[in-house]
Amino acid sequence: MRMPGLDRIALHLGIALYFISTAAIAPALAQQNNLSRSEFPGRRIGGGTRGECLAGNHPVVALNPANNLGVTASDRPSLYFAVPNLDESYPVEFVLRDASGKSVYETALESSKNKDLVGIQVPKNTLKVGQDYQWYFSVVCDASDRSQNMVLSGWLRQVSPPVAIKDASGLEANLNLAMSYQKAGLWSDEIATLVELRQTHPHNDQVQAQWKQLLQQLELKSILMPSMASQL
Repeated sequence: MRMPGLDRIALHLGIALYFISTAAIAPALAQQNNLSRSEFPGRRIGGGTRGECLAGNHPVVALNPANNLGVTASDRPSLYFAVPNLDESYPVEFVLRDASGKSVYETALESSKNKDLVGIQVPKNTLKVGQDYQWYFSVVCDASDRSQNMVLSGWLRQVSPPVAIKDASGLEANLNLAMSYQKAGLWSDEIATLVELRQTHPHNDQVQAQWKQLLQQLELKSILMPSMASQL
């Protein structure tokens, strides 16, 4: 399955210096790391035995923070889901709902036998800054029996960029950019940046090291490595 273009915003490399020299990050971002998991209920990890198509495989996993809230400064954020190799292709569905429960974006595509990472990009102008949205990601094992679906859920919040934004280019610049996202609490943007770097530089030691560190901070390293993470 071909990954969607990230088309993400990128902060100028100088942002790293900005965050280091600034004593306090914007409160909404700084508090994100301290939120209780109960404030944003969801399911990041789906068991490998539910649904005939997933029996005996590794679990489906959402690359999302442990508190289930992904924060982004992008107007077209991408969310990523690790899906184990399946015996055949199955439909996957994604739904994004606002606070009232209204669907603001839905899409469906086929899982792939050859790819372990499914990327979903939310279209531009779908999100409103400062509002929380709940997403649902489903692997449809049996369209006639939805109880067999493997369903993950979590939350997404768009915030205003903390500083002026510009494009960044080059491996080193983007690695620093990913760290700047982390310092700002923009976990969804850090994840998207490192996923892209892993796709373009799959054998780079720096990229691999930062990727492993990210999985550790997301509390997913023991689940995705080494059995699946090395294949993403």
